[in-house]
Amino acid sequence: MPSYPSSETNGRYNVIYVENHAFDYPVSQAILAKNTGATIIRIHNYKDVFNRSRQNPIYQKQHPSLILAVKPEPFLYLGPDVCQNFGYDAFYYSNFLLNCPFDCEYCYLGGMYTSAHTVAFVNTEDFRKSILDTSRKHERMLLALSYDTDLAAFDGMYSYTREVSGWLNDMPGLSIEIRTKSANTALIQNLRPSSSLIFAFSLSPQSVIDRYERHTPGLEARIRTVKAALSAGHPVRLCFDPVFTDDTFREDYDLFFEHIFKRLPADKIRDVSYGFFRMNDAFFKRIARYRPNSLLYLDDYEITDHVVGVQSDLRESVSSRHLEKIYAHIPKERVFVL
Repeated sequence: MPSYPSSETNGRYNVIYVENHAFDYPVSQAILAKNTGATIIRIHNYKDVFNRSRQNPIYQKQHPSLILAVKPEPFLYLGPDVCQNFGYDAFYYSNFLLNCPFDCEYCYLGGMYTSAHTVAFVNTEDFRKSILDTSRKHERMLLALSYDTDLAAFDGMYSYTREVSGWLNDMPGLSIEIRTKSANTALIQNLRPSSSLIFAFSLSPQSVIDRYERHTPGLEARIRTVKAALSAGHPVRLCFDPVFTDDTFREDYDLFFEHIFKRLPADKIRDVSYGFFRMNDAFFKRIARYRPNSLLYLDDYEITDHVVGVQSDLRESVSSRHLEKIYAHIPKERVFVL
């Protein structure tokens, strides 16, 4: 399989759309200062560009543009059932960004949005106030901040992660999860550790990365970043999700789990998330239309409550084999299966 260069945003955008009322925000000015050669196009509302019909997401992933916008309410959303809540009393997600710098073939975002361009919301103080107000209503609250994106991969443009980490002292009942495929060790090493800021690393066999996770760092680069996070004292979650059941990956997964726990100290891992490929059926159909040659969207699945997923008998046989390997290193009570 081909090896793709990473598309973490340390480079520059050639075109940046800016809402008129977003232009003077400090976040906008910081991003524009890093893109001095970009063509700047002023717009009234980000949806005028982002929600246009007949866009070509495949082309846009190859030629990404950035949209700077002011987000209206709401700033927080209840976490969906297809995601882990890790036992918290309340589970929310929030999106400083719409879309992701990476181009994973299995990602539901391609079915949710008509555009592959990235929207960056610049009114971070409004987010802070909403998060603070909501966290005060719950004794233990989990907030996922990389649900619709990969914040760590965007860090070269603007460090939302660093800004949010500075809010945690005012929100004692809040835990924040930053899920990432990034190999951004600079962010990890220069950020003060907090028990309330969890880095959740998505890990897959290299064969799965090559087939489905275009423009993402390879497995070894991710492992090095996990080790850097552990060395720096950050809480670390390992995410084996989504898992694929293609027979060609069977041996790869067996070797993968052995490799992971040889390279990483299991006793320092906070917990593990494990789950199979799954997607809202409407999103699935939409992606299948513009990825007609993708074997992933031609496979046989079952649909339960409008969620496309791996057939139950196959899930059981594959998960039993995988979980046996995981439980050999991580106690069962620290493994969350969806």
